[in-house]
Amino acid sequence: MSWLLVVFILFVALSPLITMMPTRAQKQLANLRQAAIESGLQVQLQRPPGSPESERMMACYGLRLGHRQKLTQTGKYRRQGVDWQNMDLRGPALPETITAQFPEGVTHLVLAPDGVHIFWDELDGETHLDQIRQGLEQVREACLQS
Repeated sequence: MSWLLVVFILFVALSPLITMMPTRAQKQLANLRQAAIESGLQVQLQRPPGSPESERMMACYGLRLGHRQKLTQTGKYRRQGVDWQNMDLRGPALPETITAQFPEGVTHLVLAPDGVHIFWDELDGETHLDQIRQGLEQVREACLQS
């Protein structure tokens, strides 16, 4: 009977440590984000543009501009089905060939003075990471001032 008490005490002592260990899904996300950083992308958690404070944060993957590089246009775009809508209704639309690169889980595209960023749900993991990096590079090149 005393061994049962010892097992119970060990279980109570170790249970907080076990609950703090990352799950398989958390490890996969960490590996995905690390792979993105190693490929030259920035990864941050932010709220998508135009979303209320109550909305959850999403992963924002970005590609910085080089020194002295500037984009010909800036803006915030939201995916509406298969189309991309400029969140500034008076702003220019993006060419479809630019945005066709991104997988379905990408919900927003931001062209900012510091670089090109997308908001992605990360559901497909590393299978789309190269596609996202290439899409960001394509958008950056298409929108750079000559």
